[in-house]
Amino acid sequence: MADVAKLEWNPGLPATDLTHYEVSWGTTPGTYSKSEKTNCLFCPAPVSPDLVERHCLGSVPRGQTFYFAVQAANIAGLSGYSNEVFKTMSPATNPLGNIEVTGFSANRIDGYDLIALGEKFGASVITNCASDSYYDVNAEKADINYDGRVDAADLVVLAANFGRSS
Repeated sequence: MADVAKLEWNPGLPATDLTHYEVSWGTTPGTYSKSEKTNCLFCPAPVSPDLVERHCLGSVPRGQTFYFAVQAANIAGLSGYSNEVFKTMSPATNPLGNIEVTGFSANRIDGYDLIALGEKFGASVITNCASDSYYDVNAEKADINYDGRVDAADLVVLAANFGRSS
């Protein structure tokens, strides 16, 4: 199961001839086992120290703590790492498919979960990472297989677990 990590940083000044950023992460502080190239919103040169760059990482395993750092890149290569930040990803729901976790539906998969999935069917968890309104928390709950969309694959998982309780 996977989650989404949204990262934001200030590119700082002075910066010239930026081409992209490299976002790196891992499960140990200071050790980055994965990295991903991201476009910059304000390349080649940020014009204000108050600008915010954003990047969303999908398919980050749930229930683990990850450490993140960013490097700026230009034609000469990569800068040093930024200050490190960390995020503990939310745990998976138990039982799998339990979307509505209040009242009588708190510990079982039932019709309330089916209604909650139906209300968000077709929605994307991340609509636009560059926007402040990019993340739909209710769609995230209904995205049972954590692929970023509430779709038939989620319905299949819910149906397979219907009636189960924790």
